[in-house]
Amino acid sequence: PALRSRNDCSSMDELIQEQCQPLYRFLLRLCGNDELANDLAQESLVCAWQNRHQLRDSHNFRGWLFRIGLNVWRDHCRRPSRGEPLCEEPTSTELTPEQHVTMSEMGQAVWEAISKLPIRQKQVLHLRVIDQMEISEIAATLDISSQLVRSNLSAARKKLRARFTNMNDG
Repeated sequence: PALRSRNDCSSMDELIQEQCQPLYRFLLRLCGNDELANDLAQESLVCAWQNRHQLRDSHNFRGWLFRIGLNVWRDHCRRPSRGEPLCEEPTSTELTPEQHVTMSEMGQAVWEAISKLPIRQKQVLHLRVIDQMEISEIAATLDISSQLVRSNLSAARKKLRARFTNMNDG
């Protein structure tokens, strides 16, 4: 749904409901921790609601929301909490027991390979493949050029292709 105005609470609520799970999955891939991803998603949604008047284009709501989520995650990484070290890179993706049971060996290998990609390539790949964002949305979300999105996407795919080609050869 499109917002009729910046104060259109019911449409804003619908947009948030539609993007809640994709935002959570995006943050889970960044931080690798279910509880933290939940907390970050909730913080992002509250921030989005409080700043809804700043949304200029409701057609790019997802990009705007994911940008907020990315900033919330970055802020979390910058602040020391309870003696934990500052995080510079996301931790590797941890799988729940249910995921271990349901994932095939190949699926595990794919996620492992993705987790080893540089952070920018991982972000771009996730937003494009999992969240099915357009190149322009990814560029806006990550505040980079469309060309840089394409370049990172290409590099990520090339690395994954090489990794699995080598697995099949050996």
